[in-house]
Amino acid sequence: MNPVKKRILENLRISRNKSFIYLNNPKSAATSVKNTLVNVENDLGLTNIVIQAGRELHNPYLEVFEYSPESFKRGLNYCFSFVRNPYARALSVYLEKIEPGTDQGKEFRRAINVDERKNITFHEFLHGIVSLPIEKDNIHWRSQSFNLMIGKLPIHFIGYVESFEEDMSKVIQHIYGKPMPVTSYTRHSVSANGRLHDYVDDEAIELIKEKYEEDFDNFNYSTDYTILSSLKKPEFINVSKKWINDVEMELHSITSDK
Repeated sequence: MNPVKKRILENLRISRNKSFIYLNNPKSAATSVKNTLVNVENDLGLTNIVIQAGRELHNPYLEVFEYSPESFKRGLNYCFSFVRNPYARALSVYLEKIEPGTDQGKEFRRAINVDERKNITFHEFLHGIVSLPIEKDNIHWRSQSFNLMIGKLPIHFIGYVESFEEDMSKVIQHIYGKPMPVTSYTRHSVSANGRLHDYVDDEAIELIKEKYEEDFDNFNYSTDYTILSSLKKPEFINVSKKWINDVEMELHSITSDK
């Protein structure tokens, strides 16, 4: 799969009913964002989506086969996403996806070239992801700067998991023009923030700083893992016209394959 198409499938979430794009960034409140949008659009009569056991039967976004250059251009009016402290995000991935007994443990261990039958420590997981080139990273532990396509698309708002309700309220106000309830979804929660002191030591700090150097810089997080909140809200308005054109060309291809 070519890199542009891969990014479209993994990261772009184009609204079905409104003019926005959510840049998908797993392990950073991605499901809470989606379910909040579902509930808001249900309440406003824009959709009629049923959520069962925390899972929606349909998305508030277009299906990939419905993407088009026109829907992409419309979505560029407002691009947003959420980010998370790199220490907490790395531990959250490990606790949910890698640690023994997790549903996807085998698949994710294979992704970092570890025997799927072997249980690995947090340090072994970190060594594994540090050794991977970014194009082989799984989206769950891949750099958030890469997931958000910094420098490729305009990003009008970046919210923070550490202030999710406040920041998601700003997104809702902008998109829908009125305050609406925010949904915090905890099905994937492993309480990583409160468990950092059990897993993070000097070795882990150096590995996480190496893997996520761009994220610390771009999103202004402290390298002191006891300071979870960002020090400053960033803005990213630079874009790559070439990359946007490449996306539009790929979407023409997707449209013609319908």
